[in-house]
Amino acid sequence: MHSATVLHTAIREPAESLGWQEKQPASAVVGKTVAIVTGVGLAVGLIVVAALALTGRLT
Repeated sequence: MHSATVLHTAIREPAESLGWQEKQPASAVVGKTVAIVTGVGLAVGLIVVAALALTGRLT
C-alpha cells in the first residue's frame, strides 16, 4: 500500500523546483472570501451596536 504523503511529496518537490505553483480551487477562494467579508461585516455590526448601547441610543 502506498502512502499519499510520500506520493504527493515525490510529485510536488520536483514540480516546485521547476517553478510550478499549486493553486487553490476556485471554491476554496470563494469560500475564504465569503468568510472574510462575513467576519468583517459582523465586526462592524458589533461595533455599531456597542457604540449605540454606550451612548444610550439603543432602546
